Amino acid sequence: MAKSKTKTATKNTKKRRPAHHAGWKGQLRCGLVTFGVQAFNTAVPERGEFHFHQLHDICHSRIHYQKVCPIHGEVALDEIVSGFEYQPGKYIEVEPDELESLRSAGERSLTIHEFISPDELDPMYYDGRMYCLLPDGEAAGEAYAVLQAAMRRQNTDGIGQALFSGRQQLVRVRAVGRMLMMALLHYAEQLKTPEEWEGELSRSRPAKKSVDLAVQLIQSFTSKDFDFGAYEDDYRQRVKELIDAKREGREPAVVAVEEAPATVNLMDALRKSLERGRRPAAQARRRKTPRKRTAASRRRRAS
Repeated sequence: MAKSKTKTATKNTKKRRPAHHAGWKGQLRCGLVTFGVQAFNTAVPERGEFHFHQLHDICHSRIHYQKVCPIHGEVALDEIVSGFEYQPGKYIEVEPDELESLRSAGERSLTIHEFISPDELDPMYYDGRMYCLLPDGEAAGEAYAVLQAAMRRQNTDGIGQALFSGRQQLVRVRAVGRMLMMALLHYAEQLKTPEEWEGELSRSRPAKKSVDLAVQLIQSFTSKDFDFGAYEDDYRQRVKELIDAKREGREPAVVAVEEAPATVNLMDALRKSLERGRRPAAQARRRKTPRKRTAASRRRRAS
């Protein structure tokens, strides 16, 4: 019996492998409040992409890219170091530890400098990367929960900076549900403002009748129960069907090209759009619980 208990105890004390891998770890700082956080990328590109490889057209072998030294030929990854070219053909080698030593304690943290209203930040500043922040360890849990609850009660977002992917990154921290989310932002100097593009536009004002019709069109397309999850990547499904057909030796289905209705002018286009109303396909996507299409229905849709 004692032997059996020992085995059970050993089994129960095994460490479980983490379900997710943190892309960044550091301290979240807000005033004198400091606690550890981990950042997890919310994007899962592999769920929506097909990765194609380059092949040799003659023998269909995969094309490989090799690390090659002009003197010694192919080089192993563990023999490659980083170097800064200070003159043509002359380099200074820099070790990763040397760069790490240059980071101050502040740069190892996500520091919130100020809070703003959620609608105060223009979406143009987002660089497309979004992360979920979780407390790093039990000790960080209380401070995390307190700051998150306070931000949610005040309906406010934090603007700060963090050293991320080797750069001093501008970030926005917001409360969502019980979570803190971090969005990476562009600096203002990295973007062209809308005013810089306005010179390309005509200075004439649009006709009031046209604008009135456009307003009606927008109103007819406005949703009261927007569900982002109702949108699907139809193109990805068609790519999958193409791959399946070629693997099985079948003729791939041909997608019919939809032609835009002929219109005489802008007013005509606006009126016809209002008469036509929202297309059934668009309405189907807007259902709160979209139905999954069967293989037969997808083939009919493609034909």
